[in-house]
Amino acid sequence: MNRLFALLAVVGTLAGCRALNHVQYGTDLAALKTYHVQANSEDRLGIAKIIADDLNRLGYKATSGAEAPADVDGVVTYQDVWFDNSSKYLTQLNIQVREPGSGKILGQTAAAERPS
Repeated sequence: MNRLFALLAVVGTLAGCRALNHVQYGTDLAALKTYHVQANSEDRLGIAKIIADDLNRLGYKATSGAEAPADVDGVVTYQDVWFDNSSKYLTQLNIQVREPGSGKILGQTAAAERPS
């Protein structure tokens, strides 16, 4: 299992979240060394940069922004869901590692917490 998915599963479990991980059969995510985290159009909180920074801390080379450089091994996409009560907090984060060019999902993880 890729260290990224292991980290997300551990963080999700420690935070009381449900975590789900899946890697496509025959995919070796350990072979991927460079990533680009593609920022979604609604990212006002810098989630793409946070994910890229975490990948860099794990020893990968990662960038973030709208367009992926041509020389990356994987493109990371994500969807974040927020609960807005008296304070806004993250309730779900879905992350996919995609093949550059085709966009085929190589692996994905999801962590969710029910608002109380």
